[in-house]
Amino acid sequence: MRSILFVPTNKEKYIQKAANLKLDILAFDLEDSILENEYYPSIDNIRRYFGMTHGQAKIFIRIDPRYYEEQIKDTRSFGIDGYIVPKVEGAIIPQYISSFDTRFKQMLLFESVKGFSELENVVAVSKGIYALGFGGEDFCLDLNCERNETNFLYPRLKVLMCGKLHNILTFDTVYPFYDDAEGFAKELRYAISMGFDGKMLIHPIQLEVLEKVETKNMDEYKKIIDEFEKSVRNGNSVLKYRGRIYERNHIRKFKEMLKKGGDENV
Repeated sequence: MRSILFVPTNKEKYIQKAANLKLDILAFDLEDSILENEYYPSIDNIRRYFGMTHGQAKIFIRIDPRYYEEQIKDTRSFGIDGYIVPKVEGAIIPQYISSFDTRFKQMLLFESVKGFSELENVVAVSKGIYALGFGGEDFCLDLNCERNETNFLYPRLKVLMCGKLHNILTFDTVYPFYDDAEGFAKELRYAISMGFDGKMLIHPIQLEVLEKVETKNMDEYKKIIDEFEKSVRNGNSVLKYRGRIYERNHIRKFKEMLKKGGDENV
């Protein structure tokens, strides 16, 4: 399960704390987490980050769609990997980014009724899309609905189906209750069960939970693979394990997931 942590850029201490975390993507936020008068100090904080000791995470910047041209102009020379485009409701911004530099990866966040109605069209005409994400908090505000699995099922499936069709990574929405480890773990397991490739995070505590859940899942996959191979050596073509049948296609998938997680011994 890939991790992407959104980091407020208005406080240098937040960036310093995130600099050495083991992340897949570190996302500097120039949208919701800063005030307009904090923009230029935030830009300076991002620039200073590249002089710090940090891990191997990909570096993305979440831009504000109202000021995307200015923000891209101010940050495109920093050495970042790409941009996160929030509140996508059309292809103007994705096409703008790819028009001046195709090297930038793009993660597109769909967070509104209109955005989801345009999702397939945006993906069809845009280049350089690295990932799709579901923004549940703004979706709730737009739909005026409660935050629950029932109301999130359709947008989650919409993102997943489009991502799988076009071979694009998919990220599940943030869990806004950063100090609720149990609730986050439950939602994380749900996202994994649906087939999401990653989870968007808002606090380092959530990264710790993700790593524990991921380790537990990987250990279980290894056990199933070992038991399946023992079963095959005993002349069986399938495995009966904990009340479930596992076949070769399951084992192939588990091995793929282990390799994605960095285990080369499978």
